[in-house]
Amino acid sequence: MTGGPIAFSAVLATGSFPMTYSGAGGNAAPTEEGMGFPASLGSNITNSLRAPVGVIPGTGSPYARLQCQANATAGVAKFSFQDGKATPSTAPTIANDPSAVTLTTETTVTLTWASGYADAYYIVDIPLTTIPAAGDVLVAALTAVASGWTLAANVCVTAWLIWK
Repeated sequence: MTGGPIAFSAVLATGSFPMTYSGAGGNAAPTEEGMGFPASLGSNITNSLRAPVGVIPGTGSPYARLQCQANATAGVAKFSFQDGKATPSTAPTIANDPSAVTLTTETTVTLTWASGYADAYYIVDIPLTTIPAAGDVLVAALTAVASGWTLAANVCVTAWLIWK
């Protein structure tokens, strides 16, 4: 990673929930906080994300990094990511209305849990088409995709904007 991370703030949709994940490792810092997605997802859930870019923290290309944890040793979770950018200004226009930004659909990612994955960080980097500049706000939608979702445990997800 050459730059970042910048944490996304999230507005949780119905079906998603604030999640504190607690691993079983036994140290003094076993908990993680993030967006919770339920076991056995019944329908798509889309959360709204924002990442304010103060300065470009490095060289390279921007990626959305999803850092996931679940108490699972089998199963599949799928996520799709859409992104665009708004440029805040002291003279508001449609160009800086985050609800009107056109979002680009990126690759849908599939995460497959296996033996030994319980409690471990499962990280996936999604290359972004949108190139934010200093001062922009990256506007994004993270969707947990129900089709093909077989993970039978809640999953805790944190999202970061990075450059690599």
